[in-house]
Amino acid sequence: MNCIVEGLFAKFRNSKKEESRNNKVWLVPSNINRFDLKDCFNEFREVYWAQYFKFQTGDTIYIYSASPECYIKYKAEVIGHDMPFDTKIERQRKYMKDPKIFNKYVIHNRFALLKLVDACRSDCLSYASLTEHGLKFAPRGANKLSGELLKYIETNF
Repeated sequence: MNCIVEGLFAKFRNSKKEESRNNKVWLVPSNINRFDLKDCFNEFREVYWAQYFKFQTGDTIYIYSASPECYIKYKAEVIGHDMPFDTKIERQRKYMKDPKIFNKYVIHNRFALLKLVDACRSDCLSYASLTEHGLKFAPRGANKLSGELLKYIETNF
């Protein structure tokens, strides 16, 4: 009986290791003309992100600040995914530049909770630098990162 229980625990531990190895790293855009992510992170250290892609808890998200800044500004960890709208999300309304956009996200009713890991302090993560290391175009939606570009971002963040 002990062997069976030990086998089950070993299988569980191995499946957890597999899960952690399967965590994805994403590059997602943020538009300062739509949402004040800086002040939201300053106040809460986390943000409810409208989820249109298959983010999973444990994934890493690099947040690219779109024009006029054009560089990777934040690193966050997904600490919740596929979450329906909750009244806690209302606290972010004040950071939306246009309330109609916030209402659109409420209707969409699917969020990921991103916890701030760090803010970028490197000049190496500008659009120009990123294109030299494999970025084909400025992100318009979430993109999974891999290869040289991922290595470059992780090294320079």
